[in-house]
Order: sequence, then structure tokens, then C-alpha cells
Amino acid sequence: MRARVLAAASLLVLSCQPGPPGPMYAPGPQPAPGPGPVEPAPIAGCDVLFAAAFDGDVLTVTAHNHGPAEVTFTLPDRCPAGPLAFEGLPDGFDVYSTCAMGACPDDLPPRSYTVPAGGSVEVVRTALALGGDACNAAVAVGGSYSIMAIVPDDLGIAACATPAVVTPGGGGEPVQEPPPQASQVDPRACTADADCEVYCPDVEGCCGWSCGCRNAINRNHRDVFTAQHAQSCERQPDCPAMGCAYEPAHAAECVNGRCRAARW
Repeated sequence: MRARVLAAASLLVLSCQPGPPGPMYAPGPQPAPGPGPVEPAPIAGCDVLFAAAFDGDVLTVTAHNHGPAEVTFTLPDRCPAGPLAFEGLPDGFDVYSTCAMGACPDDLPPRSYTVPAGGSVEVVRTALALGGDACNAAVAVGGSYSIMAIVPDDLGIAACATPAVVTPGGGGEPVQEPPPQASQVDPRACTADADCEVYCPDVEGCCGWSCGCRNAINRNHRDVFTAQHAQSCERQPDCPAMGCAYEPAHAAECVNGRCRAARW
């Protein structure tokens, strides 16, 4: 009986022994890690570097802190423009295309930015209308421009800037024909009554519209008219104080190719 038990145990042990090793999975070569965010090289004597970059049609400026400690700085709120001005483009080019933007409140507080040591914060992001828009003529094709932010001197930190090189129509790509400038658009031109509306913008620095709105324009040219109206006003206007006992309603109609207000 004991011999049978030992024989059975021996068979059980043999049956539980592992067989010859099978083929092992051998991983293929792993891809090298891709490049991380591009970090500009530090510049001697410069703790915070304002680096400009241009991708597609977007211009950005990023503040990189190469100093040993966290820094905080403020930039003026230049509404409707961004917090930094630029140099390197043709004279008069409006980087932020502000001519079609609305008015801004008075006395806006400065913008505050905090950048940790070794970190970065984006300060500017704007579409650059090199092909032209309502505020800018198209930039000439065939050359390159080195665009750099103008860093204020009173930031209280050691700061500097590096440019982005922009080539209008680079790679042989045609530059689209720019839309007409605001000064070339007639806001009152029309072909039908449906083109027209009564519109009186409320623009900072301009006097109001006394005794009701009687200004008729093409509804597709509101931004152009607002920009032109703002440029026609004095910054410190002498607006008369008046009240109207009756303010008639007006509708817009197209008469001889021009929008005109007609009393209801």
C-alpha cells in the first residue's frame, strides 16, 4: 500500500513539472521620444525672455523665466490692442487689427503675470493679417521681416526679447487680394432696402445722437462705420446738454444707391 502511495505521489510531482520554455516575446525597437516644447536659450543678464514666434498666421509672445526665482510683472492694458507693441513690420501696420474693434472702458488696470522659475507664460496671441484686412494693406511679398516685441523699461526685472522671422507669402504661396481699406468702403452704399438699417454706435469720446437715431447705413458695414465715426470725434468733445420732448422712430431705405433714414 505504501509503495502505491509513493508511486502516485511521484507521478503527481512529475505531472506538475514545467515543460520546456516556449518562445518569449521580444519587443521591437522603441521610438525615440519626440521633441518637447522649444525653449529658447538663455541670454546672459536676462532673467525673463520675451520670445516671439510665428506659426501659420498666428503671432505669439511667450515670457520665459530663466532666473532662479518666480517673477511677477505687469503690462499696461492697451485695449483694444494687446499688452505689447511690436517693431519690424512696415510703418503703420496694425498688428492687432484694432481699427474695427469697439471702444474700451476708461482706466483699465494693468495686466499682471506670474512666471515660475524655469516656466513660461504666453503674453500675446494674435492673428497677423499679412495678406491685408480692413485695417492693413497687404505686406509686400518677396522679403522677410524680423518682428520683435517692445518690452517696457519699467518692468522691474532683467528682461529682453527675441524676434520671429516672418516671410509674407513664404514658400511661393500666393497672397490673397486684400479686402478694401475702411477708408475705401462707403458705409451708406446699397442696392435694396434690405441692405440698410438705422444704426447709431455709442463710441467713447463722441457725443451722443440727439433726439433719436436717424443714421442709416449698409448693415454689412457696421464695423467700418463705427471705426470711421470714432476717428472723426475729438477725444475730449464739448457735447451740448439737451433733451427732446419727442424722438420719432425712423426706418432705413435705399434711395438712389444710398441708405437713407425715413420717418415712420
